[in-house]
Amino acid sequence: MKGNTIKSNKWGKGIHSPFVYRLVTEIIFSRYPFYAFDEIKKISASKQEKEELEVLFRLLNFFQPKQIKVYGEQDLKIEQICKVVLPDVEVSELFCVKKTQEIMFNPLEGNTFIIWNNYCNNENFNFEGNEPIIIVFRKLKDLQMKKMVEYFQDKKEISVCIEFQTFGIAIVNSKFQKQNYVINH
Repeated sequence: MKGNTIKSNKWGKGIHSPFVYRLVTEIIFSRYPFYAFDEIKKISASKQEKEELEVLFRLLNFFQPKQIKVYGEQDLKIEQICKVVLPDVEVSELFCVKKTQEIMFNPLEGNTFIIWNNYCNNENFNFEGNEPIIIVFRKLKDLQMKKMVEYFQDKKEISVCIEFQTFGIAIVNSKFQKQNYVINH
């Protein structure tokens, strides 16, 4: 990982940003159950998928985005989670193609939540004028997805990038100082 990186754990050791500390300790690694976790358990194929969907649920509940975009393969489970948390928000599916194409995040309303399901052979992103944007990268065990997160960590528009073992989060918000985190758990 390039740049200034803070390594931490799920208890937030060494994280000095109050926002990131709260996000890691109270949202992502929260021990409190939600009403939808029983339903998530029923639709999950594995323990890892269940935990990932629970984190996604908590993130959506915390950020309350105005719009949700899903890049990559279609995942009905993700759509179900989005509809439970935010029933009035439209979930738009944008499928990646194998050839290089430019993905423009314009025009987006503020407070956009993007879920990146799989790698897109693409390195042309334009975040200009759009914030806040929260991007969740799934399947980081895939080497291409891992490289994609590293690419985003180097982008000047990405204020905060948090890498976990199986997923990552990137946040575009000019109020935050640029910082990369690796959280081991």
